[in-house]
Amino acid sequence: MFGGIGKLFKGDEGERTRARYQAQVLAINALEPEMQSLSDDELRARTVSLRQRAQGGAPLSELLVEAFAVRRPLHAACLCMDSAV
Repeated sequence: MFGGIGKLFKGDEGERTRARYQAQVLAINALEPEMQSLSDDELRARTVSLRQRAQGGAPLSELLVEAFAVRRPLHAACLCMDSAV
């Protein structure tokens, strides 16, 4: 009964989630041209570097943007897809 009224005061949960991650998405997208220019070997080296940094105690929040940016061209190549998907 009061669910609709609660949404008026809280806002849309999906919109809040999108807003929370928007800065990270923009940062990942900004790295895309650089990552697309890397060879497969260079992408592998970046992945190894990320893994070593994580194992060395770097906060995962610090590695998140770069990890997703490195993953995109690899994912696109594996699925023969455009990386913008």
